Amino acid sequence: YAWGELTTDQISKLNSLDFDWSEDKDEDWNAMCDRLVSYKKRYNTTEVPYGCGEDPPLGKWVSNQRTMYSKYFYLLEEYDEDYVEYVANDV
Repeated sequence: YAWGELTTDQISKLNSLDFDWSEDKDEDWNAMCDRLVSYKKRYNTTEVPYGCGEDPPLGKWVSNQRTMYSKYFYLLEEYDEDYVEYVANDV
């Protein structure tokens, strides 16, 4: 099993469980962004510690946003902008 790849057998097993393949990434992202807005109002910063005792998922999400931002701009330096946008929207 490679990270990020499912075999046809794994997909079939999940399908047999009526697995919900849909993801509402925008809704999840917006909810986390709202939590960040609240955090910023309370602490006057967006530097949420990764293991934030108050809201650990928020700390992880903020860290992931920074990582994705860095990767996006790295890809822009390496590849054509249209290709990067295609990949970003396909993920």
